[in-house]
Amino acid sequence: MLGCTGRLITEDWQQRPEMPPEILAKIECPTLVIVGEHELEFKRRQSHTIEASAANARVAEVPGDHPVHLQYPDVVNPLVEEFLDTVSNTVGPAASPPE
Repeated sequence: MLGCTGRLITEDWQQRPEMPPEILAKIECPTLVIVGEHELEFKRRQSHTIEASAANARVAEVPGDHPVHLQYPDVVNPLVEEFLDTVSNTVGPAASPPE
């Protein structure tokens, strides 16, 4: 039964609408998308759509499928650390929350 349920979920996910590039283009902050090289095809496609649409986004493909941060922390953690180091050097102080 689980195999059938998993297949239905996967088929349903394949049909999910993707975020339109014109919406993704509004993302102004630096963005790192980490995706497994064996992740579902639509998730890999969405990752590259984000990279192509958002001004300051990049995709890092790593071994594995889902969840890569648990499967390959020795690969993912340095990518996140490098990204955060880069961002902390380019982003100004945090804005105050609205009152």
